[in-house]
Amino acid sequence: MRKLVEKQTIYTLNCCYKDNDSEVLGAFDSVDALLAFFGKFISQDHREDPVEDTACLIATLTANLLGEGDDDECVDGRTRYWYEEFKVMGFEEEEVEE
Repeated sequence: MRKLVEKQTIYTLNCCYKDNDSEVLGAFDSVDALLAFFGKFISQDHREDPVEDTACLIATLTANLLGEGDDDECVDGRTRYWYEEFKVMGFEEEEVEE
């Protein structure tokens, strides 16, 4: 018999520009993967800036995104970023006693 159980956790990176609807930028199997994507995503918007400035910005935004700042979100320009955690459900075989 199959039983519905929590299988794993996924994380979504979300953003909202100004007051528009929010958008999911991606779904990730770990916070590390989410942060790697987030760093690359932010660096694309700041590719004209000096590398040192961009690195400092990414570090600050990452700390805010992880809740180390005042909120559990961060803002870059007019874009607000945050992440959410979801439990993924799946089936697991349940042993039947005879």
